[in-house]
Amino acid sequence: MTDAESQHCSARNKRLTLIVWLCIIPFQPFFVTYCCRRSGDARNWSLFYIPERLSLMFAASMVASYLYTITSPSTPLRTLVDTNYMSYMNEETCSYIGKGGRHIHWTVAQPDSYLVPNAFTYCLLWASCAFARPIRLFSGILLFGISLFVLFLSIFHGGFEAGSVWCWSAIILMFYLLLQPYLLPIDDEKQKHLAI
Repeated sequence: MTDAESQHCSARNKRLTLIVWLCIIPFQPFFVTYCCRRSGDARNWSLFYIPERLSLMFAASMVASYLYTITSPSTPLRTLVDTNYMSYMNEETCSYIGKGGRHIHWTVAQPDSYLVPNAFTYCLLWASCAFARPIRLFSGILLFGISLFVLFLSIFHGGFEAGSVWCWSAIILMFYLLLQPYLLPIDDEKQKHLAI
């Protein structure tokens, strides 16, 4: 029996994990595309119009998927053991000590279905930053963040502990991106010509 199987999930643990899953993680791609759209080259304003909207749709669908799951008791859910500790989708929303015994493994009560918003969509929306200009502002940050995540995935053999380790190690990237529109705003005159 592993740590995650033997742990009891307290009400406080569930609430804190739920706050992270519904208020922070779904909206991270939006924060990133929002910042890319409002800083750097004036072309970013029109270039990130669609990714910004898609990231809002992703966040809304992730929240809606969770709400559907908790209001529909017949929704089939998988356990951590079923996924061999590779997924964050589980039968309950909780934070466990992961399979390796040193890092957190977050889980959310969400079905593992082809219609559910997933980590691939999350990463794809983040990857839109590669098109932001100037390249030194966004693409370098994105490359560093992706490199960190791939490194963590390989260290944890594809397990979702990589997600929590990446999250705390990439906080500095998020702060930089959130400050970016204020540090290097788009020139207002150029933005007026490119506005949608």
